[in-house]
Amino acid sequence: TTGDNHTIVAVATGVPTPNVFVLRDGASVGDGKTVKIDKETVRFSFNILNVQPEDGGRYMITAFNGVGIAATHEVVVEVKLPESRPKFKQAPRDVTMVAGD
Repeated sequence: TTGDNHTIVAVATGVPTPNVFVLRDGASVGDGKTVKIDKETVRFSFNILNVQPEDGGRYMITAFNGVGIAATHEVVVEVKLPESRPKFKQAPRDVTMVAGD
């Protein structure tokens, strides 16, 4: 929901320990936080603070350690607007007219 914070989390393993990064709609979205769990496992987290509609999209998490093909996983983030009842931002005013003008 708009205004919330959201964290994307992935745990990856490999020898050597993989590097993990994230792209959104094909573009880099900055650094996440990587915590080494043991000699071959890492926990990667990426925070989206104060979620806005433009934060929605396809996020591709990639783990790569130089051995073989990188492991990838796609996460779709859909941002919902909070619901509210309809209200007027500007209400029409009463008008008095004279016939023939």
